Amino acid sequence: MFKKIMIVIQAFLLMMLVWVGLSTITVLAAAPITPHGTARFSSATATINISHNSTKYKRIWERAIQAWNRTGAFTFVMTKSKAMVSAATDTKLGADYAGMACVTVNKQGYLSHVDIKINPVTFKIFKYSTNEMVNVAEHELGHAMGLNHNSNRASVMYPANRYYSVQRVDIEGVNRFYKSQANMVKLPDRTGIFMDPATDSRSKVLFDRFDSLSFATFKHTPLELETKLNLVACIQDEQIFLEKLAYIYPV
Repeated sequence: MFKKIMIVIQAFLLMMLVWVGLSTITVLAAAPITPHGTARFSSATATINISHNSTKYKRIWERAIQAWNRTGAFTFVMTKSKAMVSAATDTKLGADYAGMACVTVNKQGYLSHVDIKINPVTFKIFKYSTNEMVNVAEHELGHAMGLNHNSNRASVMYPANRYYSVQRVDIEGVNRFYKSQANMVKLPDRTGIFMDPATDSRSKVLFDRFDSLSFATFKHTPLELETKLNLVACIQDEQIFLEKLAYIYPV
């Protein structure tokens, strides 16, 4: 009788181990595709001006631009004149933040201009390597294209990214966004800000104040598992939605 009980227990434990193993494999294999926001440029191309940087940081931006351009998902065209994207450094962001992106959406629901910054002060305090600085710059360029944050650490769009360059999940996020057909709602010009936290073992990771619902009024065709939002219903029924919109203010 004892042997039979032991056999049953062993069989149960074996089944549990197999189930846990399969679950783990599933989780690891199901890295989420980087989500997009609800505003993008009219095409997968944008001019960018990096001329207001020191030689060192021009090179950082150049490397980040090259990393994205190599993917074929989006093309940044550098110019020294007025551009759709302005990339620079900002030492006034505060040491807790490695970068920032301020996006402006026009009345047609498209991105009209994006200002992106990286923070040399943070890089110095937390000893970012050159490659890590480039990764942060790639992250800000992701926001410039319309990407939101990815909760997956193995993504250039992880909120406090420091260690990853552009990944397949990020490329797929851009491809899906720009291949979808826009579903526009005409509203006044709006701006929104991403504050991207630094990564340091001594500090807690902070998430941005600006998430995927913030531009829901400019909804594009959603990715899989996303649901379309009814603007009127949201405004009438969802207080949370209104609170999120508080982070967006008229230009």
